[in-house]
Amino acid sequence: MELRLLGGAKEVGRSCLLLSTEKTSILLDCGLKSTKPTEYPLLEDLPPIDAVIWSHAHIDHIGATPLLFARDLVSNNFKGIFATPPTQALASILLPDSYTLALRQWQELGMEELYQHEHMSKTLSSVRTINLHRIFKIGDFEIELYEAGHILGSCLVAVKAHGVRLVYTGNMGAPGRAEHLNPPEPVKDTDVLILESTYGLTLQHPSLKEAKRRLISSITETIKEGGKVLIPSFSVGRGQKVMRMLRKANLGCKVYYDGLLKDATWFYWRFTSYLSDPLIREVCLTRSNPFIDGIEPVNDMRLRKKIARSKEPCVILAPSGMLEGGWSPYYLRELAGDEKNKVILVGHQGEGTVGDKLSKGERKVDLYVPTEKFDWIKEEVEIKCDVDLIEGFSGHGAANDLRLYARSVKPNTIILNHGDPKAIENLGNILKKDPYLSSSLILTPELGDIYDFGLKRAHIEEDALKEVLSRLEALERRIRKLEEGK
Repeated sequence: MELRLLGGAKEVGRSCLLLSTEKTSILLDCGLKSTKPTEYPLLEDLPPIDAVIWSHAHIDHIGATPLLFARDLVSNNFKGIFATPPTQALASILLPDSYTLALRQWQELGMEELYQHEHMSKTLSSVRTINLHRIFKIGDFEIELYEAGHILGSCLVAVKAHGVRLVYTGNMGAPGRAEHLNPPEPVKDTDVLILESTYGLTLQHPSLKEAKRRLISSITETIKEGGKVLIPSFSVGRGQKVMRMLRKANLGCKVYYDGLLKDATWFYWRFTSYLSDPLIREVCLTRSNPFIDGIEPVNDMRLRKKIARSKEPCVILAPSGMLEGGWSPYYLRELAGDEKNKVILVGHQGEGTVGDKLSKGERKVDLYVPTEKFDWIKEEVEIKCDVDLIEGFSGHGAANDLRLYARSVKPNTIILNHGDPKAIENLGNILKKDPYLSSSLILTPELGDIYDFGLKRAHIEEDALKEVLSRLEALERRIRKLEEGK
């Protein structure tokens, strides 16, 4: 079984892994990187693809999949795109939105369209749903999906071929990081663990309780002054987490939610069986939506204008979380001129995005503001309102969470991906120092690296040799010091 890293190596974004044998080739995720211009996986010189497995519906894991059809990269025996039912549903709203943003960027940069609407439609029509813990086969590969605890429908992907079991975490949560989701499941008999490293530099996240306290305090401060609060939010994951907090907070003002957050949150209600056990019990007892009760949807432009331009204090949740699309740029433009208002950033801000610029103190930004005709106008906006950044809402495990998960499965080989170089280096050092993982080989691959896994052990010639030699040298130094001390 051969593994090739087509994306996500020493970077966050464009996650894409190729697994292949002599007879079968599959992709684990096929996402994009939200840079300007967008970066896509290395899709050149691939064997015909027999299937794609999506770990979850975030665009950095699924957004490049239409390129497979645009470039005719799937085999004549293509089995489809496999995902959990919630991931299929969420992809049906997130992929069209991603395509709309791509069209805007291609036009702005004077680029040819990399794929057409028909390729996006073909992607969605090719999705086949698979529930957790159901084993299925694609050629030489036996595959099973497990709970990942990141967003609704997210899964760990366990792939077995020729006696080797590889587990790909995609994006993984941690116990206590989201009350509405179950924690990640340990997968037994894991030989190779491909472990995400997004927060490899963060030993432990602030508690959700503390993050909630800071959020409510920041909102209350603004509401008391008669201002409005905009919370740019991801449609899936972070948005629902914040909604749960706000509906219980008794803020004394109206709370609105807009854009794709409405559709995505409905899917959280539809797929209740994928929520945590306590939340399932709550739904059964109350027969109500556990996210939106008491929070009002915004369904038209008239109401958006009324909310933004009235003198009534309120809280507005709207995608996108980085202020690069959706309705959050509209609300920012409307609220930015009043010092009483506030923007609260609660999620990761990709480099170069509007949210990133605000978090770094820039106070003049270019916004793409949606219009009533559902196109965009570009405007430079001066930010006079307050900007707050509150951490602790992440759906990713921190370094200590990832270490404990690796301990729970005790793999022979750990491959770190989906993290910036410093995050991966730091997490690698943490794992190497853990006595329970002393027998695990820790690898930090580069983009495009290829590994060949043989029967029950990894044949990773160059990197493995370097790692073994490094450990031998360290051992020799320790022996010399002991001898010198005698």
